[in-house]
Amino acid sequence: MDVIPVDPAGSGEPTTIGSATPSGPPAPRTGAFGALHTRWLLLWAGAGAVLLSLVFGALGELGTPASDELLSALLYLPIIAWIWFMVVRRGGVHLGALLRWPALGSYWFVVAGILVVQFMFSLAAITLTELVAPWMDDSLAGVGQGNLLLALIGIVILPPLVEEITFRGILLERFAVKWRVGLAVIVSAVFFGILHADPIGAGMFGVVTGLLYLRTGSLWPGILIHLVNNLVAVISIRVAGPEAAAQTPTLSESLMSAGLFLLLSLPFLVWFIWTNWPARGSLTPYQRYEMRAGLPSRTFRPVAWSGQAAPVQVEATSTHVMVSDAASAPVAVLPLERVKSVYPSNVPGGSQVVILLNDGSWTTMQVPPGDPKANRALALTLSERALLADSRLSGAPIAAGG
Repeated sequence: MDVIPVDPAGSGEPTTIGSATPSGPPAPRTGAFGALHTRWLLLWAGAGAVLLSLVFGALGELGTPASDELLSALLYLPIIAWIWFMVVRRGGVHLGALLRWPALGSYWFVVAGILVVQFMFSLAAITLTELVAPWMDDSLAGVGQGNLLLALIGIVILPPLVEEITFRGILLERFAVKWRVGLAVIVSAVFFGILHADPIGAGMFGVVTGLLYLRTGSLWPGILIHLVNNLVAVISIRVAGPEAAAQTPTLSESLMSAGLFLLLSLPFLVWFIWTNWPARGSLTPYQRYEMRAGLPSRTFRPVAWSGQAAPVQVEATSTHVMVSDAASAPVAVLPLERVKSVYPSNVPGGSQVVILLNDGSWTTMQVPPGDPKANRALALTLSERALLADSRLSGAPIAAGG
């Protein structure tokens, strides 16, 4: 297969070329999470909740502790289905990269400390929340009081697994592609807090476990903390019984207990957040994984290529740009290590993508009919893969920061 010919006399010659290639590749925006649409999660979860509620209502099974706990466990099934079909199968995300077992060594002592202080902070937060919203105490009184097996599945096992994969894994990684990593931690934690009866404690839990994921490169520490936290809560509620839940502490007792727990937990939490907050431009664990394993292949709409009368098909892999004709017959291939820079350029007919090679020659591509957004996506995809290929060739470090 021939190398892509260049067209130094082509009509799209730019007047200026892009800036110099940076010393290391930036955080990839065209990886698996770059093409993932997380808004579909709301549709899957909402549709599943409505369907299950209608089924349970038609069977007359709503309102009892056992049926409520069974419904709570089944509500995770639509989210699991979304993860499998939309994120893994269609999106190409490798869950194994999120769930690798971390080699923490002595850092497990920090993880254990986070478990204790986060539980104390959650107790303080929910105590203060119940003072502002007394109805929340009634909504939590029956949690875990029904069937023990259903309580373990629906409270202790499924939530840590599904929620950590969803919020600390998928949503955090997706938001990190759109924004900075630090902002991704905050936004994913806010969503996590909104969906819980204790938004302040759950929001802090989301921040801490998000940073723990970035620090360790694995979701398992957060999953284990989440699991133990929920297990302790279920055991405490079942041992205390509904009589203890019905007892309302006085205002002074609530404030004193909340203040004590905050005094004991906040210094450690502030220290952990301060020392582990991601630096600007740092890579997430999955971005580092894609830098090592290779960004996923991307295929584009028919592309007008300089020197070809008919549109061609373009596929960008981690190492090459593959060009084929309308019948999928191979036309040319360009090794990405030959690419110096890629950037979109405005021309009278719209926009195009300029590919500048190391030998000074260049060629152009354009997504008909010159869609600027599609051409920017094409330029970004080729540029990121060229930077990755260059870093591998030069031996430059792949992951920078955090």
